[in-house]
Amino acid sequence: MQIKKLNLEARKARYANENTDMPAIKGKATATVSGRTIAETDSWEVVEGNVYGMLIFGVVVSTIVSFLLHWMLWVDILIWGERSVNQSMLAKTDHSTHCPWKGDASYYTINLDKTELKNAAWYYPDPKEKAMNIKDHVAFYKNLVEVKAEAEDNRAFLQGFMARGTLTIEEAKSLLAHIFTAQENGKSILRAIWNYRIDGRVTSSDEVSHEDIMSYISAAADALSPFDYEIRSTKHQISNEQIWALVNSTSDPLTQLATAFSTEEMFYIKRVLDAMFETFNTKGREVMAITSQQAIHSSLIKGAGRQSMGGDDLQTVDNGVTREAAERVLANLVAQGWFERSRKGYYSLTPRALLELRGWLLEMYNDPDEPEEWQPIKNCEACKGIITVGERCPRRDCSVRLHGTCQTAYWNSRRNKKCPKCETEWDGRHFVGERVITQTEDNLREKRKSGAGVGVGVGVGVGSSRKRRAETEPEPEEDEAEVNENDDPE
Repeated sequence: MQIKKLNLEARKARYANENTDMPAIKGKATATVSGRTIAETDSWEVVEGNVYGMLIFGVVVSTIVSFLLHWMLWVDILIWGERSVNQSMLAKTDHSTHCPWKGDASYYTINLDKTELKNAAWYYPDPKEKAMNIKDHVAFYKNLVEVKAEAEDNRAFLQGFMARGTLTIEEAKSLLAHIFTAQENGKSILRAIWNYRIDGRVTSSDEVSHEDIMSYISAAADALSPFDYEIRSTKHQISNEQIWALVNSTSDPLTQLATAFSTEEMFYIKRVLDAMFETFNTKGREVMAITSQQAIHSSLIKGAGRQSMGGDDLQTVDNGVTREAAERVLANLVAQGWFERSRKGYYSLTPRALLELRGWLLEMYNDPDEPEEWQPIKNCEACKGIITVGERCPRRDCSVRLHGTCQTAYWNSRRNKKCPKCETEWDGRHFVGERVITQTEDNLREKRKSGAGVGVGVGVGVGSSRKRRAETEPEPEEDEAEVNENDDPE
């Protein structure tokens, strides 16, 4: 396995250089104090503040999108050109501060009749090269100055979406309900969203329509497209809940993860994925999930010695991870929206992860030279999305799979309930996902007897995935109810 490990300083420099290409949703902006306008413009910038990791709606911002949020801080500092500011209300002070990438800031006090707001505005008279776009601009502290901007609602929606990485319909309705509440009560939307307390009429989630959601998602998609990010839609394989996900359309997903995890942790994550899609995903049992105990078994957490990293000429030593570190990595993968954990304790990939990892999974685990052979990664016959939970054709050598959530519509569109490829009667008793293990008493007894199958066939190497597939333990026999390829279907 090759992992590209990005240098931290280089990564920071690259993100700083991209600051001027912030997703743009613009409109008229005004700054007022006690009802009096002190700045008004149609051209303004949004600049990062001092918080790089944050909690939004109780969800930790994912490192993967943190650089996009770099210029979308929740205090949302707006910058005006000096010609847009009423200079008669400003007086320079001796106060100054320093920013590593913007330079030295000077400050203004706002004088308004008997009101004095000390050091409430600032500017960079001689900004560094990376911040030249804010030269001759003035910014205001939003806790002292009321700042409003047209299209603020779209930017607030985009921030909420980026903070989560995914949005369900109910989450989108809740987010828009807070935005609409702020709009109706004449409050700064961005401040209202994060402060959450608004006096006046409250818009309920039920008042937010599907058309509202699609309108805001469309605006967010347009703003993100220059960054090679897309908003894609899918449905959860179990709940059938519609989900919109923020997906990087160009970056290697493992490179994205490398910005949040150490080299040893990245090797461990790859071994967990190998266990999901190789060890516990065989022709006889397509589980594509891994239990908590399997995930921290010694065969997965121990290192595999010297490994290639980023290229054949770049080597590193994989020392493995401790059980505590493995548990922490799993928790972070769940928090960041890559893994989900079922009630029975199985880890599997989330809808967002399946969308973003689709190309990588096909390249890593399927063999394009053997299209007629059994392949670890398969698509649902109905929706064509990757299937890790659902049903399979009773015939072992047949590749047809169906999400449980797709079946009603699919079978209603057909004349009979037979496999569209091999014409085998579809009996609904052959599963994909953790139900392969949990469905029958025999499997449950086997699980208790073997300790959830810990360590059975779990590969320890991180070299060629296809090579390791051949080196694992022999695959389990089919369940008794399985239809063998030489048998007539029931």
